Amino acid sequence: MEKIIEETTKRLFKSLQQKIKKIEETISSVETLINDDATSSSSFSDSDEDVQ
Repeated sequence: MEKIIEETTKRLFKSLQQKIKKIEETISSVETLINDDATSSSSFSDSDEDVQ
């Protein structure tokens, strides 16, 4: 019984770790997109300010 619990726990933690890694990769990708967008938006904002 203890062995079964131990193996199940290992599998659950392995699965959890994989999901955490995917979430971290997604967050990193989104942050990159946001930073890229902010960079291009700031250049647009500068040109808008000149027009006003």
